[in-house]
Amino acid sequence: MKTIIKTDGIKGFSRVFILYAVYVAVFSLLASWGSGYGNEYVTNDILPHIPFWSLRRFYLRIVGVKVGKGSFVMKKNYIFRPSNLKIGMFTHINRGCLLDARGGISIGNSVSISHNVNIVTGGHNYQSESFEGKFEPIIIEDYVWIGVGATILQGVRIGKGAVVCAGAVITKDVLEYDVVGGVPAHKIGTRNGNLNYKCKWEMPLT
Repeated sequence: MKTIIKTDGIKGFSRVFILYAVYVAVFSLLASWGSGYGNEYVTNDILPHIPFWSLRRFYLRIVGVKVGKGSFVMKKNYIFRPSNLKIGMFTHINRGCLLDARGGISIGNSVSISHNVNIVTGGHNYQSESFEGKFEPIIIEDYVWIGVGATILQGVRIGKGAVVCAGAVITKDVLEYDVVGGVPAHKIGTRNGNLNYKCKWEMPLT
């Protein structure tokens, strides 16, 4: 008696996957030749739905994001101006984050960014008659841990090994190894300075 292996489902999945990959590739090329709007459309409306990090990383690099070795960006984050986003090595960015890189965001090595974090380089001069926009870079150094739902505002540097507690709002620089919390955030402790780890994620589908 012969064993019959049904391949229709596998073939169907393969066709869909290939078509989807081609679709993303075409839009990625258009984005690389086109305007900033094109980049953001590809980054935020197409890439977040791709289940494979290796593909998302490839296309993020096409639209200008600098992603270091071993780093991982989960699905369904929103990125403004991807070409101004730099991510170091072995850094992990969880879901639901807003990365407003219009003023430039630099994230170091072994950084852990929890779910629903807002990193905002853009704002407005509310005293201005024309409500003009203003943009300032944000720098996050190595071994920083940013808790769930925290907000980092423009022009801020978060020092090496610092911890930003869940829900905190950062309006000024955070010193190395400081633990900060609250709205606006203030120092509530000090972290151990002997840090030597890498933020890794092993799951292929996420």
